[in-house]
Amino acid sequence: MAAVRNETLPSGDGASNRPRPTVIQGGMGVAVSGWRLAREVSRAGHLRVLSGTAMDAVLARRLQDGDPGGHDRRALRHFPRRVVAQRVDTYFVEGGRHPDTPYRPLPKLTMLTAHTGQELAVVGNFAEVWLAKEASSARRSWSPGTRRAGRPPMPSRTSSSGCRPPRCDGVGC
Repeated sequence: MAAVRNETLPSGDGASNRPRPTVIQGGMGVAVSGWRLAREVSRAGHLRVLSGTAMDAVLARRLQDGDPGGHDRRALRHFPRRVVAQRVDTYFVEGGRHPDTPYRPLPKLTMLTAHTGQELAVVGNFAEVWLAKEASSARRSWSPGTRRAGRPPMPSRTSSSGCRPPRCDGVGC
């Protein structure tokens, strides 16, 4: 992005103007532009965008692999609906699944997706945004399809698409 370094963006929430970002990172899909990269870009003072693509599968597989580092389960503890987070946590395998063991099948996301599939997609998107924001809560991040406490408008296996409401950071809009 070609931006003038001294340019500022007006802020609509009454705060002072903020510098225009010189880097806009992300949105590459299927955890390529994941929470770790988004966090580092934000720490450098730039704009981050998280992909909401297939986060149901990404979260389920991370949990079945034992959730190395405990990051996803930490995010689950902050999901606003505890009972939903507990149902998603059933994918967790202590110590991780054996390499020869296949991953648990996931519900297909369609117009008539089972409730458990919808929950997994919503919680997967929530966890990715929450982890990106965890150490830099003053910065904004956004996952297309994640709005208002992680509820995507219409999840699908290939994309959790949606429009970003003005001044929305993806969680708690």
